[in-house]
Amino acid sequence: MFRHLLVLVLGLALGQSFALGQARPWIYRSNVLPGSSPVVCNAAGGIVVFDKIAMRTIDHGFTLDTVRDLDQDICAFVDFPGAISFAVTYSSASRTVWSYFSQGGNSWSKIDSMMNVDRPTSIATSQTEWFMATENGSTIYRVGETSTTIKGPSSEPIRQLVLVGSMLVANVNGQSIATSTDFGMSWKTLPAEGIGPMHVLDGNVYVASTQGVKKLDVDAGTLVPVGVWAVASPGAPLTLDIDSYLGRLYCLALDGAYQLFQLDPGTTSWVPVGQPLPCRAAAASPSIMTIESGWAVAAINITEGQKDTSGVYAYDLNDFSSVHEGATRDTYPSRIIDRSTTAIELGVENPTALLIDQSGRTVMQCPHLGDGRYQLSASTLAAGVYTIVTQDALSRTVQRLLVP
Repeated sequence: MFRHLLVLVLGLALGQSFALGQARPWIYRSNVLPGSSPVVCNAAGGIVVFDKIAMRTIDHGFTLDTVRDLDQDICAFVDFPGAISFAVTYSSASRTVWSYFSQGGNSWSKIDSMMNVDRPTSIATSQTEWFMATENGSTIYRVGETSTTIKGPSSEPIRQLVLVGSMLVANVNGQSIATSTDFGMSWKTLPAEGIGPMHVLDGNVYVASTQGVKKLDVDAGTLVPVGVWAVASPGAPLTLDIDSYLGRLYCLALDGAYQLFQLDPGTTSWVPVGQPLPCRAAAASPSIMTIESGWAVAAINITEGQKDTSGVYAYDLNDFSSVHEGATRDTYPSRIIDRSTTAIELGVENPTALLIDQSGRTVMQCPHLGDGRYQLSASTLAAGVYTIVTQDALSRTVQRLLVP
């Protein structure tokens, strides 16, 4: 009798946890910001939030340590392969750029300088060299074994520069996208008023804009709208930032408030994730959000709304119990498993499945045994409700498990 009662209670808890999880809010990590217009980037073995100073976190904003080795105005951070990080700072008085090196992100060493340079705005890297754009877009600095300059697309400031294979892509003052496949010998320019941060995923360039997210079609010379929006405002909303996780696009958009959305590849729809941030407007910044190890981290200086809640926020994308149901497909009904279970049939062929507990934490990885079967050592599990998830770039399969 007690065993049946426990199974009933677990079943009720299962339904409640998934219903309530969808309304999960962002976690308010800190009320400390590095300046009035904080920039967020994934670098230096964690996340860096910077403006007047730089702060680094390796626990998704729970603790923020000031980076004390960087002099002058901080402009950009970037990572090279091999856990090598790079930063540049700038002195307006002397028009000098300093570059810094770190291995691991804990300490930084000054390694070089450039004289008579405009303020840096963005850095792009390859395996062996880096490219630096500035507020004067007519010149891009190329640094490797030797340093040289290449011709930029125009004199307008380059807000962001990315490297896709051997192609340079520049956001020119939020008004156009410029591309060069010959390292500045020639440029093609596509007018695109109102564009924001760019993000590269699987060799494609996605762009946040005042009209939703768009994808750059280099051959056609167009920006193509991505996804269908179900939002309060008519048409596609203003998108503020864009990133990806496990092959899926995420963006922060303004839909009455700052709302995180995920692109569901199954329906090509932008699906809201969690509750919105407590913000209707924030200070402009080149990037207010990034994703690292499955956590979305945002730094916002609120100018309209609850100003006393400005600070650093985090949202755990690994907590599958809180992802909107429209972003998953429940291939199988919930099932009860006993502790003798050593394998489970899911009917999909992804390399690994993850077993997630009710708090959203990964309990174990379940290797694929072939023929849609996955190894599952149920003898080690505590009684409770679990979710087993398989995921690739196109879909995620979710099944709910009860262990009495």
